[in-house]
Amino acid sequence: MRGSTQAIERGLYREVNMAGALSIIALLNLAESRDLPFVFGGDGATVLIPPELAESAKPVLAATAALVDRVYQLQLRVGLVPIADVLAAGQTLRMARVAVAHGYHQAIFHGDGMGYAEALVKDAARGAAYRIDPQENYDIIDHSGLECRWRDVPSPREETVSLLIQTHAESTEAAMALYGQTLDRIAAIYGDEQSRHPISLSGLTLSFSPHHLRHEARLLLNDAAPLKVWLQGIKLAAINLLGVLLMDGLTGAQSPWRLYKRRLLETCDCQKFDGMLRMVLAGTSRQRAQLTSYLEQQRRAGQLIYGAHWSDRALMTCLIFQRHGRHVHFVDGADGGYAMAAKQFKAQLAALGTV
Repeated sequence: MRGSTQAIERGLYREVNMAGALSIIALLNLAESRDLPFVFGGDGATVLIPPELAESAKPVLAATAALVDRVYQLQLRVGLVPIADVLAAGQTLRMARVAVAHGYHQAIFHGDGMGYAEALVKDAARGAAYRIDPQENYDIIDHSGLECRWRDVPSPREETVSLLIQTHAESTEAAMALYGQTLDRIAAIYGDEQSRHPISLSGLTLSFSPHHLRHEARLLLNDAAPLKVWLQGIKLAAINLLGVLLMDGLTGAQSPWRLYKRRLLETCDCQKFDGMLRMVLAGTSRQRAQLTSYLEQQRRAGQLIYGAHWSDRALMTCLIFQRHGRHVHFVDGADGGYAMAAKQFKAQLAALGTV
C-alpha cells in the first residue's frame, strides 16, 4: 500500500487492512481448489502462485488495485515477480507449512527473497517490469469470502501489541537460534500462546454499525450508489443478527454454530514468519516495557531490528471459504498495527544503511 502510514493516521486503518486482504482472497478464489501459500502483512500481502496462473492473475490484480482506489481512494501496488528472478539475484527463499488447525495450514517463509520481491515491486525503475497497472474490470474479481463483520476486539489483558522482529546473523542456523531465543523471551514475559492470545471469546461481538459494515458492502457492490451500499449494510446487519441468535441461543450446545467462536480462535492468524517474525499479542504495559527493553538491548548488540505498536484493541479481517470448515481470521492491532510498527522497523533498518 502506497502511503499506508498516512492513511492510518487519517483513521483509515480498517480500509488499509481490507485492501491488503482483498488481494489474497481474489487470488485464492482464482486458484479455486488449489491451496496457495500466502502471508498477510496488514497493509499488503504476498501470495505464491504456480506459473500456469500467472497470466490469469494479472487482470485480477489489476482490477483489485483499481477497486481499492475507487472504493477507498488508496493506492495498492500490485505486481508479479517470478521466483526464478529472485533466485537469479542471489536471494534465498524457503517455505514450509504449519498445521495451525483443522482446515488451516499456515505458510512459513524464510530467507530474503520475499523482501526482495516486495522491494522490486516498489522500486520506481527496476519494478517497471513487474508492476501491474490498475484496470477497471471489476467483474473478473471474485472476492466472495472476504468479511469484516466483527467489532474491534478489546484486549483481553490491557493492550494489544503488533510486533515485527528481524534477526541479523551470518547463517540460517544462527538466525534460527536467535529467533528461538527471542520467542523464548516473549514466552517468559507474556506466557504461552493461549495466555497472550489477542482475541477472547468474551470480546467477540458482531457489529451492527452501518459505518462499520459499509467497508464490506462497498467492496461487494464495487462502490455502487450510496442507497445500494446502505441496503447491503442492512442485509449484513440482518445476517449478523441471525449469527448472534445461532451462536448464542437457538442451537444446541454442541452444534457447529455454538462452537463457531472457539473455532475462530483456533484459526486466528496471530503470529507468522515471512523473513521476519510478525506477532500480535495481548499483555500489560509492564510486559511490553520488559519486552522492548530486551529487544532494544539486542538491537544495540547488532542482533536484530524491530518495530512495535500498541493499542487497546485488535481488529479482524476474515476469509471464509466454508462457514464450518476452512477459514482464517487475520488479526492486527487497531489504529495502525503492523503498518505503524513498520514505521519504527524501517527507521532502524535505515540506520543500518541497508535502505
